[in-house]
Amino acid sequence: MPGFLARRLSVAAALVVAVVSAAFLLVEALPGGPGTIPEDPRVPPAQAERLRAAWGLDRPLPERHGRFLASALAGDWGPSL
Repeated sequence: MPGFLARRLSVAAALVVAVVSAAFLLVEALPGGPGTIPEDPRVPPAQAERLRAAWGLDRPLPERHGRFLASALAGDWGPSL
């Protein structure tokens, strides 16, 4: 019985990681992506770069994914809008 429970828990954990990763990658794959707000012509380029850095969009995709996954699994879903 403990082996069955351990298998079920490991499959559930893998499923959670897969779903969170899929959500991240789908948002990244959308046209425009999460960084389109700074590309607004009304936003000065210097401010757009500051926003990208503040949001972490200046980092490579694998690093952003790792940070997203770690914070999501820790329960840190970011600020509420």
